[in-house]
Amino acid sequence: MDVTVLIPTYNGREVLARLLESLRKAEPADGFDWEIIVIDNNSSDDTKSVVESFRTGDRLDVTYIFAPEPGKTRALNRGLLEAAGTFVAFLDHDVVVAPDYVIGLREAIRSQPYNVFGGRVVPVWVEPPPAWVSGGKLLQTSRGGVIVHDYGQTPRVYGEGMRLPIGCNFVCRRSLFDEVGLFNVNLGPKPGAQIAGEETDLFRRLQAHGESILYAPSIRVSHPVDPARVTKSYFRYRYFCHGRTVILANPPGTNLPTFFGVPRFLYRQLLESTVSGLWAVSRGNSYAAFDHQLDIWYAVGSIVESRRAARALPKE
Repeated sequence: MDVTVLIPTYNGREVLARLLESLRKAEPADGFDWEIIVIDNNSSDDTKSVVESFRTGDRLDVTYIFAPEPGKTRALNRGLLEAAGTFVAFLDHDVVVAPDYVIGLREAIRSQPYNVFGGRVVPVWVEPPPAWVSGGKLLQTSRGGVIVHDYGQTPRVYGEGMRLPIGCNFVCRRSLFDEVGLFNVNLGPKPGAQIAGEETDLFRRLQAHGESILYAPSIRVSHPVDPARVTKSYFRYRYFCHGRTVILANPPGTNLPTFFGVPRFLYRQLLESTVSGLWAVSRGNSYAAFDHQLDIWYAVGSIVESRRAARALPKE
């Protein structure tokens, strides 16, 4: 088996059906074997029946797995135990693959001497984005509730000025998980908590292991933009969660000077973001002002998580 496509899902029957239909319609790649595993993370909808409907009449080589422990990373780790492919392609349940997605997988894996690939993610807007989202420019990377990863159509190794791949579309050789470990179950979204960072944590471990990561635009998906997530309140919430994530993934060293258990540099970041935001407001730059406001929420999230971690330490 060349590739196992892993799809974790939680209460997303409609978007999951949309993704599976796009995989069913994908152009075949001669001499290339692939399978799909859907991991149901204890959904309360009829996810299983959706998956079963795509197995009828051999429409897709898709397997259903039930993983009751809450958390995307736990679901992914369960799926990895069942993956038979030499490579594993990871997709979020709310993306749609391009018609040449499978051909793109084959092209990247067989033509490039790499073990880890970041795919291209193009947003699909229901309506034009408001100016505060992008400042009137095309987004290359995700921002708040808008998921994007688009560095053009030329493959290149991730380096300076590029964010690492995002979880909704990347590929990794299966055997590497035996060498660097599975996903960190303390990271990743779960019901009631939009913590992220699970993929970045994995990529950092892979790079420390000596792996270079290739941006492979031939592995292409689209990500419909949910209008409910294009609000300033949702963006603030996401940045607050990002701030928590960075502390969960990289706890500050114990030798750092702290104030109430929080590293002092975080208070400095909060102050600098506040001052920069006020300056942008005074100049009438609403885009920059909101950008700094998001930095404030990011810093607050880091402070809250640092304080929580300090309280959890055993008392001397």
